[in-house]
Amino acid sequence: VTPIAPPSPLPPPEPKPKQETPKPKKEPPVVKPSGPESRPAPSREIGNIIKMYQSRPAPEPLPIEPVRRVSKPFIKKNDPKNEALAKLGMMKASPQPSVSSLLSGYFSKQSLSTPCPASSSIKEKQLPLLSIFRPEGAPPAPQAPCAPPHPPPTPEDQGRQEPTGKDPAVTVADDDGIKTQLYKLTSSVSFSYIDPAWKIFLRKEVFYPKENFSHPYCLNLLCEQILRDTFSESSFRISKEEKRKMKDLLTEFQVGNNAQSIQEEGIKKRIVVAARDNWANYFSRLFPVQGEKGSDVQILGVSHRGMRLLKVEKAAGYHPEHLKILRSYCFADVLSVEMKGSNSLEFSLKTEQLILHSPKAPCIKAMVELFMQELRQDTNYVVALRSYVVDDKSLLSFKKGDLIKLLPMQGVEPGWQFGSTGGRCGLFPTSLVQLAPAPDYLSSSMDRRGEQRKSLRASPESRNTSRESSVLSLTPGATSTMLVPAGDHYTMIDFATIYFREAQSMQGLKGTSAEKKSVTELVWHTKVPIQASLLCYSDSELNELATKNFQTLMRFMGDQPKHKHQAEVQCIYEILQLCKEKENLHDEIYCQVFKQVTHNPQQESEMRGWLLLNLLTGYFLPSKTLMPYATKFLQLASSDPSSNHHDIAKICQSNLRKNFLYGGRRHLPFAVEMEALLKGHGARRLVVLMPGGVEYLTRIRTFTVAKELLQEICEQMGISEQQEIQDFVLFAVRSDDKNLSKMVRPIKLEEYLHDYLLEDKLVTVTLRRLIWRAPLHFDNQVYTDVHYGQVLWDYLNGRILLNQSKEMEMQVGLLAMLQHWAKGEQQSSAPSREELKEYTPKTLQASISPKALHNHVATLLRTRQPLQPLDAKIQFIEHVMKLPFFGYTIFVVERISDEMVPVPCFFGVNKEEIIVVDGTSQVVSRAVALRELQRMRTLRPVSDGALPGLELHYGSPDSPRAMWVELP
Repeated sequence: VTPIAPPSPLPPPEPKPKQETPKPKKEPPVVKPSGPESRPAPSREIGNIIKMYQSRPAPEPLPIEPVRRVSKPFIKKNDPKNEALAKLGMMKASPQPSVSSLLSGYFSKQSLSTPCPASSSIKEKQLPLLSIFRPEGAPPAPQAPCAPPHPPPTPEDQGRQEPTGKDPAVTVADDDGIKTQLYKLTSSVSFSYIDPAWKIFLRKEVFYPKENFSHPYCLNLLCEQILRDTFSESSFRISKEEKRKMKDLLTEFQVGNNAQSIQEEGIKKRIVVAARDNWANYFSRLFPVQGEKGSDVQILGVSHRGMRLLKVEKAAGYHPEHLKILRSYCFADVLSVEMKGSNSLEFSLKTEQLILHSPKAPCIKAMVELFMQELRQDTNYVVALRSYVVDDKSLLSFKKGDLIKLLPMQGVEPGWQFGSTGGRCGLFPTSLVQLAPAPDYLSSSMDRRGEQRKSLRASPESRNTSRESSVLSLTPGATSTMLVPAGDHYTMIDFATIYFREAQSMQGLKGTSAEKKSVTELVWHTKVPIQASLLCYSDSELNELATKNFQTLMRFMGDQPKHKHQAEVQCIYEILQLCKEKENLHDEIYCQVFKQVTHNPQQESEMRGWLLLNLLTGYFLPSKTLMPYATKFLQLASSDPSSNHHDIAKICQSNLRKNFLYGGRRHLPFAVEMEALLKGHGARRLVVLMPGGVEYLTRIRTFTVAKELLQEICEQMGISEQQEIQDFVLFAVRSDDKNLSKMVRPIKLEEYLHDYLLEDKLVTVTLRRLIWRAPLHFDNQVYTDVHYGQVLWDYLNGRILLNQSKEMEMQVGLLAMLQHWAKGEQQSSAPSREELKEYTPKTLQASISPKALHNHVATLLRTRQPLQPLDAKIQFIEHVMKLPFFGYTIFVVERISDEMVPVPCFFGVNKEEIIVVDGTSQVVSRAVALRELQRMRTLRPVSDGALPGLELHYGSPDSPRAMWVELP
């Protein structure tokens, strides 16, 4: 009811207005179809208006505002010292409260009261401030009436109060008994810090099984967290290889290190799902644990996938720590978890008993049981807790750990259940089993990444040595072949019998010829798309992606018509991109291709499948479960010379071996490379630029690694020792369109050359000797020319330093004469002054007199017998190798953190140490042994025109030191 206005004295009072009831809020009109009896049919124009109104766009959704709820204050424990002093009467008077304490006390009282309705204007939000800062004597500002505040609870009552599900604040109890609370947002004005030196991040630690995270706010927070940790060096949960793969994926999505730049929610979700599924330890809760005597386990990681026993290891050199997976268990392997004392846990697994000791044992038990309970919901499977063997055929016999599928049956007595396992059905006691998650192929191959691929820095020999326990061992051989299981075992029929979804439903025919024939047809080519994944996935999303991929595979192979405007290259990209984002689907896609190339009646369709298999084996590895079967499949396919796929099967074998030893290619092939592969052109022409102007022409394939090309070039130079081969390095040099600047990057031996070669042909490959460990041997013309060209270029460009002494002019003159003789056609004539300038290092041309140099060279020519060009090159190399700074890779430094070193100076690196050399006196100012180097990082320019830098941290933990330099 609206209040009645008081009557005014003049003019005469008017009659009082009648009380009006508040009008209801006017709702937007809704157009409803009218029946023929109530209303006539609308005209055509009115009908069009009605249609336009009904098809209008929906109103924009209002932003979600957080719920304003009452928060409870922190409870501060009394200081025992202050309590004792107060009892003794020695406590000083408390100081006057500051303004900040008064404000905090005021707002604490306000927070204890029932909150007022959310204010709609900034003036109402400022009312609490006006009540504090208004001038003395000023009347209080009018304020909307609020409900009377509840009396605040006493500390004793609040300490005894138990948190309930309706409590708006989350209370966390620490070990000391101090309770803290997370406060909700309120509608009043808040105070905060100004430019704090710290930041508070909200992190996602674990995913719950079957958790949904499609909310835009959740996606944004998750994406920001993943990007921040991907480009950070502090997160030891992510391995170096996992970071590299995520960076490659972000590059393909054209995403930087800022989540705000991602406009599409679909891209954000693909990034989060890739991190959730492909990062082994990132979304895990880590608990400190200890195993039994002799165990190396240090950490237990619990995630939505299962449990992992982990160990913290330091990488070689200055790389940070990382987590090494010792063993993995899925929740389907866990039968029960029991406490053994206050700090011990006993996990009853299907095949073993695991005992762990941890101060967080109750937390571990609660988390594991919660996740197991989540996975057991809506399941029709049970697992046997004990063995049950009977002779009665109406009863079901099983062993401990067997998975039993429950089947419907009427009239079953209480305490009994009916189910099937191993192709047999029968009744069994309920007390011997418990609910179990549905069977999932990922459970059997959960540890596929634990030992599947070692660090890329390890040697191939060490990788093979560390995998002696695996079923299949891949070792490098002279014929680039792989060892495969002997006999008739590990065929795809054997794999399908164990792991294919449809084969598990045929277990009632186990051992019969009908079963063998049916399973054989499961691994043969089909013209009908599959309705479910070949492997048994409990995740519906993986199942849907698998069926869609099979349709894409059939369209690429020509078994199904392609979509409109869909090219063959697009089909390949879809399959490869799916493999890159979903490592859980690698085995499924391998099985699909194996199936479609087996007994394929169409020769062209079969060859397309083998082309795709050529790419799969070079990019993605199958799991440890599928690896022996895949290797056996390729070995059988390449052993038949009469088949059409004999040669390409051998190439697939080689690709799989390289993938196992070095890791797969990083970047998907360009469209030009893909089209060439579809046309049967698997090789590419490459020119390698070598020192001295020597060009080496070769042909590389899609999955050629740098080690293969380096060995090929060294064979041409007559180098056979592996130690000397390792002294050479291939470099990728990229120039811009105008050749104004270059970017140089060394290519590691295990890296693929096509990952550096771009389709615009702006990248060239060069060869250089970086280390001089092995003694030189000049028994090959190409070997001598390459070494002479490199040493000569370094000498003339100031990369080999000379001591500033009286003997410097004599050394420069002698080396100038040897350069003159190395040309061959000018042995008899004396060099001109212009030629002597070309023979002199650029950094010394201003400090050496041309006339004195000319006279010294003329004297040497009169007193020495001319040499042949080859001998002159050899003597030039031998003289330069005697210089004190030979063997160092020299860089010019424009700025350095040590102010005692004058700039510009020189920065030198060899196989033993790092040195800083004075640019004027050629004296070593600083020397750092490589064994003392702890870590280093590159520094990007902070502004345009600035120079990049390098920061070094060296020394011992007791006396750490640091140094940075800026290099042009």
